[in-house]
Amino acid sequence: MSMLHRFEQYARGIRTRVLSDILDTCCQYQTEGMCEFLMCSRHRHVPLTLDEQQFARLDIGTEVLVPVCDRAGGDPQWVLPGSREQPIPYLGYAPGSFLGAVIEQEFMHQKIRLDVRHLDAFAEALKSLALQGAGMAWLPKASVAAELEAGKLICAGGEGWHAALILSVYAEPQKLSKRGQLIWELFQQLQQSGSGPTIYWWARACRPWFGRRYDGQD
Repeated sequence: MSMLHRFEQYARGIRTRVLSDILDTCCQYQTEGMCEFLMCSRHRHVPLTLDEQQFARLDIGTEVLVPVCDRAGGDPQWVLPGSREQPIPYLGYAPGSFLGAVIEQEFMHQKIRLDVRHLDAFAEALKSLALQGAGMAWLPKASVAAELEAGKLICAGGEGWHAALILSVYAEPQKLSKRGQLIWELFQQLQQSGSGPTIYWWARACRPWFGRRYDGQD
């Protein structure tokens, strides 16, 4: 069930506006009061540009980055860590991006042989290239679950090459609108039940409201 569907079930008539951007920009939105919630992934070695003393945090789910590529027969076309003679064509995240920092902290200190072929800020762009056989990419497991099951992609390394992430929500509960308080209660229930989202996100700033419907006849 999507987060938007959960919102609608919990607070009928809710409307949401989502600003999806790089993590630093979304942290800035939250700090400047442009949104009520910051929803993002966290990693133990990559700090946020957010004053965590100012905002309350709820951890509502988990995700994992997995290295994937296309198949060569029944096996991965490339297998980590690669070699000096046959470096792995690498589809990586843009410098300064959150996921790029995660991969850097987790794996780039190891003896790994990569040949950088493409850099992009967006996981979906890397996924598209991986499906075309352009190289190996670390992608959120939830985003490639169907492709892994269908055999269109395959893991290029075992669990030692996986990177765990935590899905979190930040807010200032004392400053939330009445609508925002309803959503915060829903997030609290998700944290307590352990039934957080199965979708993935990296950084989204959200402001809920109750509003009229638009039918194109103003």
